[in-house]
Amino acid sequence: MQLDMHFYGTYALARAAGIPQEDAYTIAYAAQYVDDSTKQDSKQHEDGGLLYGIATSHDGGQCVLNYHKDVHGSREEQRRVWVPFHFLPGAEGKDFEEQLLCKKNSKPAQEMMQNHLRLAAEKPYGLELLGIAAHVYMDTFSHFGFSGVSSSLNKIIDGSIKPLELKDPKMADYVLSKLGRFIKRYKLGSVISFFAEESTGSLGHGAVATFPDRPYLKWCFEYEYPHESTTSSIPIEAEQIEVRDNKVHFFEGCELLYHYFRGFAGARYPEPDVIPFEDIADDIKEIITTEDDCHGRIDKWRALSWKNTPVISQKIRYNKSDWENQKFDFDDSEESKHNISSNVYRFHQAAAYHRYYVLKDLLPAHGIAAY
Repeated sequence: MQLDMHFYGTYALARAAGIPQEDAYTIAYAAQYVDDSTKQDSKQHEDGGLLYGIATSHDGGQCVLNYHKDVHGSREEQRRVWVPFHFLPGAEGKDFEEQLLCKKNSKPAQEMMQNHLRLAAEKPYGLELLGIAAHVYMDTFSHFGFSGVSSSLNKIIDGSIKPLELKDPKMADYVLSKLGRFIKRYKLGSVISFFAEESTGSLGHGAVATFPDRPYLKWCFEYEYPHESTTSSIPIEAEQIEVRDNKVHFFEGCELLYHYFRGFAGARYPEPDVIPFEDIADDIKEIITTEDDCHGRIDKWRALSWKNTPVISQKIRYNKSDWENQKFDFDDSEESKHNISSNVYRFHQAAAYHRYYVLKDLLPAHGIAAY
């Protein structure tokens, strides 16, 4: 999913569920910042205090550059970043490789949400943790059928990916041009790196570019090595065509996330101002089905209103530099402890906890020793 869903969609759902504006903003910012915290950097104060930064995402170039640094060929970076933050394993299947495949609204995903909701009420970094949880949970509705490690199960047959039923011919051209540029960019990476096969077509949903992240898109593809998935499969002669209607899956994720938020709001705030989901369901469906680029879809979320009142106020904007710049305040302050309450410090607290919880508690409880 992209900025329109992870920040603006998350914020709108949190507000509708009764979470006050400031807290909804923190949750939504953390949800999007998972995609933007790409630096494994730290800031040290002169008094010895340390803000230890955790990368919760990488861009394509970093995937290529980091691959050869993995310890003992164990693909450590993939397991520390993509598995816990973007492709939460569904813990289903006959072997380890299948169990690592992300599954929509899986049992581990539900357990993660319940655990993080409980901690969100207890920890100073609770809102940031809830934002991370929202990102990971919603990604299960777009990334399912793929895993966060290099795997043959992520590969698709060349030329099998196709958009379906786009009403606007210009959008069809736009989507296909994006696909072409994506493939060209990563083929260039394959010339540069010996490990490009591991960092593109066989890692995550790299083989299908950004098709899973576009809410309005219905599309199809064919796995190179078919496996059981939660998609609609249409047997065509000897082929097994996977058909995805992102609109259906994104809406399902929105509704379920709303109810998690509503439970949190009911327990945390006295008399939360709640918009019943059924009152905005049709509007959310309309937003999700909008055939437009990310900016156009953001405009749709910003126009969402209830009883003539905007759900997202005009001052709510996302700037990925806001929290990133807070890192520079760490070593500029009089004492390092003064920045423990900053959003960026709390985000990295939450990210460290989430990574440990998923890799060392949640997945082993489901028989997966991923890291």
